[in-house]
Amino acid sequence: MARIEFRVALQPKQDELYEMVQGGRATWIGFGGSRGSAKSGGARRIMLKRCLENPRTRRAIFRRTFPLVKENHIDKFLDEWPVLREWYNVGNSEIRFPNGSVLALEVLPTGDFVIGGDFTMVNGATRSRVARILGGTVGPALRVSSVGAAGGMFNLQLSVMPGRRYALETSLDLRAWIEVRRTTATSTLWQVSETLDAGTACRFYRLRELSP
Repeated sequence: MARIEFRVALQPKQDELYEMVQGGRATWIGFGGSRGSAKSGGARRIMLKRCLENPRTRRAIFRRTFPLVKENHIDKFLDEWPVLREWYNVGNSEIRFPNGSVLALEVLPTGDFVIGGDFTMVNGATRSRVARILGGTVGPALRVSSVGAAGGMFNLQLSVMPGRRYALETSLDLRAWIEVRRTTATSTLWQVSETLDAGTACRFYRLRELSP
């Protein structure tokens, strides 16, 4: 097979996110910003780089509906890197790379979510590092449920497990992190509000589960 070279260019903030994904300990990472701030593009490029750099791995990008998946990811993947058309399986909506990696572009109904990590078993079911949980029946995942801004405040709603301890941290550069909140959850939702700083162009948040 002829050698194929990819050029995957990342903007500075996307590159910082990539470094965090590669070497960080966080299980969930929030990457926010205004419309047009290259969030979706960053996710595409980072997923592509990781599929190319790590043979025989499986990764996924999810949106609420298929038109959103197609418009925001499939079409843009194929337009930016035409060679991917040869590897794109329309029926399964996934890109199968020559190195054995698979990038799935999926739709999830409301209430379903996906977990990923170094596991081979989830609740007695054999799963290789990626599992889909239907309707939240396993219990709330450690994740950001909603994000919004109103009245000069930035509002986060975080899905947590009652009785467990969590810390919310913030960063301006994805390198230096400062803890801004800590709690022992008493319900499945933790609501946090932070004052918006008009002089800050971009701020990152991450949620960590603390040791008992």
